[in-house]
Amino acid sequence: MPLNAADAQTLGNIINDLNPYYDAAINALPGVLPPGWQMDIDLATAAPGSPGIVSPFPNTVGPNVMLEVDDHYYGEWNFNGQPQKISRALRIRYRYPVSAPSGQVYWLEDYLLIGFEGADGGG
Repeated sequence: MPLNAADAQTLGNIINDLNPYYDAAINALPGVLPPGWQMDIDLATAAPGSPGIVSPFPNTVGPNVMLEVDDHYYGEWNFNGQPQKISRALRIRYRYPVSAPSGQVYWLEDYLLIGFEGADGGG
């Protein structure tokens, strides 16, 4: 069963709250960055405070999330020193701001990896 909207929001909030790139100094720039959210997954539009970017998906509504799925992933990830069998992996591109000594804010891109543990949906 898919997550309901409230649970999906809660999961998103947890990921946001554990974001290691949160920088209160950058967050404090009024009118430049939205408060409290510095991991941006909408990579087909301009980053906050950046020049415009032309969307490669001109007729879409909402964020343009760049992601890859490996649906037949047969590997293991180590978590807390213990091997975990991963059957599906998602790689989601995101960007986050960093502040240079000059005060200029730059956006860097990286990936959030999500691994679904288990036996491929019970199969």
